Amino acid sequence: MTDELDSIERRRSLFIDAVRENLTSRRGQYRGAQLANAGRHTGALNPAEFRALDKTNRLPEWVIAGIRTTESAAIRDLSPIYTLHGGEIIDRRNPILGLGTKAPPAFAGGMRKTPDVDVYELSHADIYVHNFVQVVASPDGVIRQLSDNGAEDLWPIVQPIEPVMLHGKTLVLVVEGSAVLSHWLYDTLPRMHVAGLAGHPLSSFDHILVAAAHAGYHRESLALLGLHDDKIVTRMARGVRYALDEAVFVSPVRERFIGGNWLYDYARDLFVGTSSASGPEKIFLSRSKASRRRIVNEAALQEIAIGMGYTVVYAEDYSVRQFASLLAGAKRFIGPHGAGHANIAFMKGPGGAVAELFGMHISTEYWSMSATFGFDYFLLEQDPIETSRTISAEISIPFLEKNGMDFSVAGDRFANLLRRMETT
Repeated sequence: MTDELDSIERRRSLFIDAVRENLTSRRGQYRGAQLANAGRHTGALNPAEFRALDKTNRLPEWVIAGIRTTESAAIRDLSPIYTLHGGEIIDRRNPILGLGTKAPPAFAGGMRKTPDVDVYELSHADIYVHNFVQVVASPDGVIRQLSDNGAEDLWPIVQPIEPVMLHGKTLVLVVEGSAVLSHWLYDTLPRMHVAGLAGHPLSSFDHILVAAAHAGYHRESLALLGLHDDKIVTRMARGVRYALDEAVFVSPVRERFIGGNWLYDYARDLFVGTSSASGPEKIFLSRSKASRRRIVNEAALQEIAIGMGYTVVYAEDYSVRQFASLLAGAKRFIGPHGAGHANIAFMKGPGGAVAELFGMHISTEYWSMSATFGFDYFLLEQDPIETSRTISAEISIPFLEKNGMDFSVAGDRFANLLRRMETT
């Protein structure tokens, strides 16, 4: 028993050394999935620790304790200056006058399902943002409301990383996953809108810090908002540590993919405006031009869909505005699970129908959006496959590998789904 405990401690010690080296060599940009696999194969991580690190980049507490070289940082509270709550705007700098102020009409619908959206101001802010972990600190401690759990332990580890200095006023909008269309449209852009409602229009910022802004839809959105490249700072290009003169933070506008109608209306106003519907009523969205999560037998499914009145489209061929216009007349939308389903917000509703085909990966995001818009929602899972993997081996497949696996769907099952969608 003693030898077994010694062996576990030895494996953990070696793993801590690996994490410390990874943090140092990559300037704080540790790669959770790679470390998780190393920890699993060496036996340093238990299954729960592996899943947490693989999926959310959360280091176990014993790892943080092992690489910490100083005491935990002090932690302090920060009150928001503004809150969007239900159908009311609350200006917390003048709460007597602010309480009861009615939000614009678009904010009234659906807000009961969403979290309060808070806006914070902070001078002399130090931040670390990487892999679903955010630490925000001021000279007198880590800010509880703006930092993830365990930030007071992580801050002494990452604080020595030389920060990028951003002078003037910065809007901090680092949203993990914003290199994916839905997280950009519905988790990032609406926060810019809320900042403006709180008295911080985009024109007032010297810098806007985001996770990524390299894709066409990023550039298109920023251009529509009148934002030039010299104002945009990306975590992808500049690093994970920043020192800010003046900072504004906006809390998440969705929780577990649930968001109010207002944020989708904001996207429609931005990309559709007053243009009229111009596209087909039935759309099959192809992922055949993608590099991952494709349908192996998609050609056969396309033939079935076309025979039932569907038009095959490829999101890569359109700008967001063009695709939004295309979908403005759609009542049926089907395709493999992926970012293209973010466009269902531009469909004509209620009364529409949305379906997702999926393999090893699915999420509740587009089900939640469909429910918000009053669409019927359908799922069709991949065909059963012969495999030599055991159940435990299937569970242990890294998240990113599962996420991108190709799959197949039998034609008869697909045709039955299309027929069911016609009856809604």
